[in-house]
Amino acid sequence: MLALPLLFSACKKDEPSSLSGTTWKRVATTPATGSALAYTETNIATFPDGTNFTWSNKVEESDGNVISNNSTSGTYTFDGKTVVLTANGKTTTGTVSGNTMTFEDGSNTLVLTKQ
Repeated sequence: MLALPLLFSACKKDEPSSLSGTTWKRVATTPATGSALAYTETNIATFPDGTNFTWSNKVEESDGNVISNNSTSGTYTFDGKTVVLTANGKTTTGTVSGNTMTFEDGSNTLVLTKQ
């Protein structure tokens, strides 16, 4: 009888079965300190199909000055919970739970929300 609960727990409605056609976003603002202006960092991950992704990162000061605006494209795999991004010979692994995609790298955690 244990197999039945495991089957249903693996098919939660809030867990995506695919990332295809989705966009995920994170916006973080760092307040001004001393003479430094506040700035906003925006990360956007798009998954147009079942194998490709584009990741963009923009950092902008509160006066509108863009400090950096970069994007990279690559391939990905997704098993319903773990997403593995590969671009420029580097691999990054994250997890997806409901409408949240999380990447951790040591003491840094990046959380994106499904749009």
